[in-house]
Amino acid sequence: EALRKREAALVMVTSKTLSEVGWLHEELGFDDPFVFENGGGIAFRKEMPLSEYLLSWEPKNDEFQREGFTVLALGARYDALVKSLGEISSEVGTPLLGFSAMSDEEVAKATGLPAEEAAKARRRLFDEPFVMPEATTSLEARIQAAATRRGLAVVKGGRFGHLIGHAGKEKAVSILIEAFRKGHGE
Repeated sequence: EALRKREAALVMVTSKTLSEVGWLHEELGFDDPFVFENGGGIAFRKEMPLSEYLLSWEPKNDEFQREGFTVLALGARYDALVKSLGEISSEVGTPLLGFSAMSDEEVAKATGLPAEEAAKARRRLFDEPFVMPEATTSLEARIQAAATRRGLAVVKGGRFGHLIGHAGKEKAVSILIEAFRKGHGE
C-alpha cells in the first residue's frame, strides 16, 4: 500500500514458476510485470502500463499467452531443457534427476512444499531444476561444461541445480529497466 501511495512499482524477480507467482501477483493487485524462472520469462498483462514497451522489445525471442498473462520468452523452452538434461546426465555418467522425471509427491518431499504447490512448481517453461546424488566440484564443472557445449548454463540454487537456456535474471531485469525508462523517463 505504501508503494501504491507513492506510485512506485513492485517487480517480483524469482526462480518460481508462472503458476507459483501469477496468483500472488493477482492476489496483491499488482499491475507491474514480473520475472519468473530465473529470468526465463517476463509476464505481464497486455493492459499493463508498460506492455507496449515490452511487446516492442527487440530482438524478440517468443511471446505467448499463459495463465492469463502475456509471456515474453527469453530462453530455451522446457522440453528442450529436459532433453538436454538427459543428454548431459549420460555424458557425465551421473544420474541427474529433474523435476520433469519426478512426481508431485517427490517434488513435495524434495522441496518441503505442500503437494498442491509442488504441482505448480513442476509447471515449468524455461528452467529445469535437478538434483544429483553427490555434488562435487569436479562433477559440477563437468555438468557446467556439458551444458555450455549445448548453449545452456547451470545456475546453482539452494538445493537444486537449474538448467537454463537464457542469460539469467540480469537480462530480464535490464529489459524491464529499459521499459520503465521508456515509459517513465529516467
